[in-house]
Amino acid sequence: MWKSRTGINTPRNKIPQPEWKRWHVIEDLIKTRGWTRGIELGVKNGKTFLHILKFCKEMHMTGIDLWEPHESNLPGTNWDHKKNLLYVESLLGQLFDFNDKRFDYNEDRYKLIKGRTDQAHTQIDNKSANFVFIDADHQYGAVIRDIELYEPKVTDAVIGHDIDWPDVKKAVEDHYGDAYTVRENDVWVHYL
Repeated sequence: MWKSRTGINTPRNKIPQPEWKRWHVIEDLIKTRGWTRGIELGVKNGKTFLHILKFCKEMHMTGIDLWEPHESNLPGTNWDHKKNLLYVESLLGQLFDFNDKRFDYNEDRYKLIKGRTDQAHTQIDNKSANFVFIDADHQYGAVIRDIELYEPKVTDAVIGHDIDWPDVKKAVEDHYGDAYTVRENDVWVHYL
């Protein structure tokens, strides 16, 4: 039994995996491998970050995002970066309400770093996390850079999203060859 995305203890085979989102894949990896520390690059509105903190009670997460417009943002996107950051901070405040006895959380379980991934890596020690989840800038050079900068920070896996994007796929294959697996919702995993 494990706690599903609804918070109900459910046998793993009862959850329809084709409907899984990236956060469900990460939750599954955390629970099956016993991971306790993770890094997310590209927190945006916090869906993955918050899900992990809510459903993986032993996890400590570090989230990194610029939370402001950048030249790499896709043309035509209208992300409200400031609103996303305020939203994440607001939900973290609700998530870590010490008066809510349903959750056993404390504020020591997360750290948010506002900045570029190619600069924020200096704030994280090598081999200090089990995994990194890369879902920031999806351009080829940025994906390669994030893999190279954050692989030394982890002990178990480099994970990413959107392997169906040509630049992401090329970066992953140029770096790892075929030594990665693809999970639900276009999540890719390279085990170290």
